Amino acid sequence: MTTRTIYAIFALAVCLCACVPKPVGRPGDAAPDRGDELFIRAENLFRAKSYQQAMELYNEYLKRYPDRSLAPAALMKIGMIHLAQENFEESRETFEQTAARYPKSSFAEEARIETLVCLKREGRYQDAVKRASALLEGKLSANQAVRVRVLLGDAYLAAGLPVAAFESYAAALKQSEGPVKDQITVKLQGTLQALKAADIQSLLAALGTNPPAGWLLYHLALKQIREKKYEAAAQTLSTFVEGFPLHEKLSPARHLLAELSDKLILHQKIIGCLLPLSGPYEIFGKRALRGVELAMNRFSSQSGAGPVKLTIKDTGSDPEKATRAIKELLNEGAAAVIGPMVTAEFAAVEAQDKGIPIITWSQKENITEIGDYVFRNFIT
Repeated sequence: MTTRTIYAIFALAVCLCACVPKPVGRPGDAAPDRGDELFIRAENLFRAKSYQQAMELYNEYLKRYPDRSLAPAALMKIGMIHLAQENFEESRETFEQTAARYPKSSFAEEARIETLVCLKREGRYQDAVKRASALLEGKLSANQAVRVRVLLGDAYLAAGLPVAAFESYAAALKQSEGPVKDQITVKLQGTLQALKAADIQSLLAALGTNPPAGWLLYHLALKQIREKKYEAAAQTLSTFVEGFPLHEKLSPARHLLAELSDKLILHQKIIGCLLPLSGPYEIFGKRALRGVELAMNRFSSQSGAGPVKLTIKDTGSDPEKATRAIKELLNEGAAAVIGPMVTAEFAAVEAQDKGIPIITWSQKENITEIGDYVFRNFIT
């Protein structure tokens, strides 16, 4: 039995204990009647985790007293025993039976909610989503609505739909308070790794300045840093620091922002140059290199010109070498790239993907359509 299952059973047991009326004897009786006594024996066995014996007594109670007020509680406990034993199909069927046989009972909605747990554990995520959505359209208490939204988020996440999962968790977070709020926040954080940058941008547009937006911004910045998109990351972190001054990630965000400032300063001093310095186009590459070096010497000799480092990479006529050179220049902190010649299109695609500006030397006029980081300078 998993720890999560034990916690779920414990929570439901507490709820049931709060809802189940205390067995009382009839006026004038010195002791409970046989039905109440039978139920008490079953409860004691359940608390002792003697589940098989407890189930036998609950079943006996239902057989003898199907119309008493404790009957739905007995049926719920049978469902809980199946859940504890990870018999998810039997557990679900028992909870469904509880809601169907005792629709006016205080246990009916709880039984429907527990059905969602079983459906998820059975791997029936679409069914769980449908039933959870239907439950949210009905009359639920605030606590029940929060739990259904969390279970809906769990089903979405398990089905590989992290955006829908985040939206469901965010809705639950808005309705929750106390320790439950902290638990939902943990679930929200768990979805972040599965979100793409485009997903995060879409969620941010919908959330505005609502609290979950802070987590999205911080995670987006981390993703941008991993992809070495430092300028974008710095902008994202600045938005985060300004918009969420009380967020628990404020201090690490400020630290990252300071580190990025140093990186961006370094970026301004390095320019990458990609040329075919070997292979069939070597003669053209070396001629271009002499021109680049002449321009660099002339620039550096000007008054007030800052120090600029030129990093040169040989691409030959190999597209893979051109793509690899872009990655190397990114790791070395280049602010921009000039070149290459014959492999310009491949280098441009990689530069656009990595977010580093590139000025290509290409005859292809449409090469700039690759993206807004790609430029072209060539004789017409």
